[in-house]
Amino acid sequence: MATSTVFVALFIFALVVLVFAPIMTWVERKQSALMQDRIGANRASIGGIKALGLIHPLADVIKMITKEDTMPTGAHPFIHLVSPFIAVTPAMISFAVIPYGGTYDLWGAHFSLVVADLDYGVLYLFAIGSIATYGSMLAGWAGNNNWGMLGSIRVSAQMISYEVALGVTVIGLFMIFGTLRLTEMGMLQQETFRVFGFMEYLGWVEPGTRWIDWITLPMWGIVLQPLPFFMFLTAMMAENKRAPFDTPEGESEIVAGYFIEYSGMKFGLYMMGEWIEVVIISALLTAMFLGGWTKSG
Repeated sequence: MATSTVFVALFIFALVVLVFAPIMTWVERKQSALMQDRIGANRASIGGIKALGLIHPLADVIKMITKEDTMPTGAHPFIHLVSPFIAVTPAMISFAVIPYGGTYDLWGAHFSLVVADLDYGVLYLFAIGSIATYGSMLAGWAGNNNWGMLGSIRVSAQMISYEVALGVTVIGLFMIFGTLRLTEMGMLQQETFRVFGFMEYLGWVEPGTRWIDWITLPMWGIVLQPLPFFMFLTAMMAENKRAPFDTPEGESEIVAGYFIEYSGMKFGLYMMGEWIEVVIISALLTAMFLGGWTKSG
């Protein structure tokens, strides 16, 4: 059992580092280009093959690996070194509780498509995600740069503020499902409910009326709690510092904010952490509000 868990963890790690993070950079470039009536990333090529710009993520990795790792005078060496890891590690270990499917019995073996099916899965994600704030805060302080420090203040204020909204918006969902385990939420969202069932309960129609049984909706979180879904999505975008909540960074206005003094792979770790968080946001929204891996009939 321990060996299989290690292999699953290594597979997720490789998938995140080699697939999710690079592809997400390409997606944002192409999306931004489409919104601004541009072509987007299409210059990098291998043997003349551009592959719709998919070579650019590989070029970015080579550039970050070969770029000089500088440290400004007066910076704290140890904090400057570890803060990128503090920022990216919570994003990577958050995949442990994300359910990619249910439990299955195949060829005499029992499979569960989740690394750690915790009773407190959602609280685990919230707790681990809040640790990433420290990595961003320490980055500005460790670089001995006033502008970087201002960026740290901005990012700490924004991330801590929106964590409150993040937790409040899902309380109703916890009360409905009666669990914090993401796999159980996925299973419960397989059920359906009668839209006009209340009419039978109130005595407005006769019990067993057929047309009431025909009109049903899936018990997805977005159906049961539509307003909290959009509030949760907004808060998660702010937590991840994506536009229009990108004031902590503001590359074109304030020169990268809190990680202004980072280059090379240290800078790459911050970028990778942000892209991984985008995938985590999508997976968490799907698990809690969009039915997870299940389908409702």
